[in-house]
Amino acid sequence: MSRISIIGGGPRAESLLRRLHHLDPDGIRLRVTGICDPSPDSPSLALAREYGVAHVGLSAQTALPKGEVDIVVDLRDVSRPGMGIEDLLPRNATLLDENGTRLLWAVLETMASEEKVHDIEHTELLDLRERLHAFMDHSPFFIYMKGSDLRYRAVNRSGLKSLDLKEEDVVGKTDAEIFPPAVARRLKEREQEVLRTHEPVLFDGVLPLGRGRRMYFSATLFPVMRNEKSIGLFGLVEDTTDRLTSEKELVQQRVKLDETREYLQGILENSQDIIFLTRTNGTLISFNQGAEAVLGYGREEILNRPIRMLFDDPENGERLLRQALEEGHAMAYEVGMRHKTGHKLITNISMTTINTPDGQPTEVVGICRNITERLRLQEDLIQTERLAAIGKMAAGVAHEINNPLTTIENIAGLVTETINEAESVDPETRILLTEWIEKLHIQTRRCTTITHSLLGFARRPGGAPSQVSVTDLLEEALALLRPEAKRINLNVARNYAPNLPTLLTEPTQVEQIFVNLLKNAMEAIEELNPPQARIELNVSLTENPDSDECMWLAVTIADNGIGIPEENLSQVFDLFYTSKPAGKGTGLGLSIVHNILEKIGGDIRMESEYRKGSRFTLLLPTCPPGKP
Repeated sequence: MSRISIIGGGPRAESLLRRLHHLDPDGIRLRVTGICDPSPDSPSLALAREYGVAHVGLSAQTALPKGEVDIVVDLRDVSRPGMGIEDLLPRNATLLDENGTRLLWAVLETMASEEKVHDIEHTELLDLRERLHAFMDHSPFFIYMKGSDLRYRAVNRSGLKSLDLKEEDVVGKTDAEIFPPAVARRLKEREQEVLRTHEPVLFDGVLPLGRGRRMYFSATLFPVMRNEKSIGLFGLVEDTTDRLTSEKELVQQRVKLDETREYLQGILENSQDIIFLTRTNGTLISFNQGAEAVLGYGREEILNRPIRMLFDDPENGERLLRQALEEGHAMAYEVGMRHKTGHKLITNISMTTINTPDGQPTEVVGICRNITERLRLQEDLIQTERLAAIGKMAAGVAHEINNPLTTIENIAGLVTETINEAESVDPETRILLTEWIEKLHIQTRRCTTITHSLLGFARRPGGAPSQVSVTDLLEEALALLRPEAKRINLNVARNYAPNLPTLLTEPTQVEQIFVNLLKNAMEAIEELNPPQARIELNVSLTENPDSDECMWLAVTIADNGIGIPEENLSQVFDLFYTSKPAGKGTGLGLSIVHNILEKIGGDIRMESEYRKGSRFTLLLPTCPPGKP
């Protein structure tokens, strides 16, 4: 006996109930065990109660008692049978839609007609068969019928088309005569299970077809019963090849998408540039390793915080974000960003919006490159080229000025001798002229000092290199400046690292550097006149980022003098620039220092704060430099 549950009411359910009751009024072979209709006044519910249906109600849960349903007929107006009640369906029950119901109806009518063939007119039997054949032929599913011997009794058009066979190639034959042994054996096992258990069977498989083709299918087998015996079976086969092919393509696309995502993620994580992602309100939601390295923040510190905090001027960050949201893209070539420790970085930055399919911006991605070091090197190059050009000019100017200065000095000497020998000059005039001539000598010697400094700035070093101790040269420079140090009551703090290597260089050149810097420091201290005049000297060994073999000797000279205003810091190495009052400085000291360091392969770093002091750090290579 097959037990049926009907889901959905209305006229169709009422008609189906009447038909089933007419075919088997005692419910010996086919019994309706449950029915549901959301309308409490439905005629189908009233009819079910009249027929003694056990489970009648308004919900599918009422009509689907566990263990009492073999076939579920879904008459609801839904896109696919069983939608929304999947969890309620008994595990072994067969789910039929309207087409399946019609087929079941036709099969049962055929069974009833065979049992009572003597009561049914011949024309009705022919009409029933025509309807069954029409249903099978017009069904989009592969439908077949077999007898208890498992030979094909009928196959519809869709089945013959799927197999690419003719009717005579199938009807009357077994699966072993049509398919390979392994396939035929699996089909036979499933069909024997249906005949043995009288229960529907659902299974999936693959059928080999002609010309190397294969058909993936999903089949539902259910028995044809007579007098509680299986006299055959029906099979409904759905071709799922296209669906499985689409699913495989989708899986392949997902795999490729995952690979692409991993590849891009690897690029983003390993990029040395700053890459971040923000919401449209400017809140950070992604921060790569390059950004952590450059800006010093960990991701946990920065995520969900406003992007404006990364910029030296927060208004710049908000302006770029607004421009990106309005125009889709924003770019700036030199924008200041702020490291976690507070120091400023210069970056070029590009921001681009990520939009939804309808064009609405959802996120903004930013890519920044740290160009601080590049700009510094560019400034150093410009400064070096400028000093080289000025040096050439200075040499020429010095030579041109020296000749008239010599003439003026000689004439001044002759005038002095003439005044001293002349008897007609009264004493008062003689004294006055002598004072004027002495002032002329002083200014001439001053000009000579300047021209000699100019020549020293432009001249290549001429002494022979030798191994020297940097600390010894520092002490010699201090000894040369002892009178100036004594005048300001200078306190010198020394911090020399032990076991420092010697340098192969020209001692006079390095000593000249130390003298210039120490003299500048003393003059800066004298100008500010702090309570305690102090210079700090530090010498240590440090790594050279441009060489694995050569180290730097770092020499720091720090003072507590007047310092340099921030607006003048970029000019301190310019030729003739000086912050001293008129007549007290030539503006050549730091230019000469820079020039000598360039020739010996060294470098200089400067920090200064007005009215608090300056710190100059010299980087001297422990390896002999190459050709300048």
